[in-house]
Amino acid sequence: DVRRAALCWDNTTVHVFEIESGKELLTLPGSLGSVGWLRFSPDGRWLVARHHATTTNGILWNLETRTVARRFRAAQGIFTDGAYDFSPDSRWLASADQSAGVHVYELTDEKSTVTLGVGLAARTLRFSPDGGRLALGAGGIVEIWDVTARQPLGRFEPGFHVEWISWHPGGEWVCVNGYSGD
Repeated sequence: DVRRAALCWDNTTVHVFEIESGKELLTLPGSLGSVGWLRFSPDGRWLVARHHATTTNGILWNLETRTVARRFRAAQGIFTDGAYDFSPDSRWLASADQSAGVHVYELTDEKSTVTLGVGLAARTLRFSPDGGRLALGAGGIVEIWDVTARQPLGRFEPGFHVEWISWHPGGEWVCVNGYSGD
């Protein structure tokens, strides 16, 4: 049941609409540049965006308070899918940055952050359906991490540049897509 849409057509302000009526519900200023990616949290309380301006190019809005909850450094690139993801229970937001780290922000406590020292500049990442694992893709590598233990569980090289990852609903498989060549 789709009820809301977040749009950005003027580059810096995000507009949230009710789909059925077409009524604009709110505007979310605060982006420091052209917005490239938007994603709602599963519970609808949060909206995250990546913009193309400064090194602090990720922005998280609390939709209930209509305020910027956090700014963070996010991975950039035309082919990335934003390099961030919400856990299925909306407890965490994971974000990759250019410095080969993945930061996991606890949304119930906006000050709490866990950094996974992955050593890879991830271009895509996804939480598992149970929220306990994080799959990330960087170059020609896929890694699976246990989020709470902060430990890698496995790593493989599919033979191509990884651009997108998703999980099977049961959480036992990952689907990886990308491209070969330079």
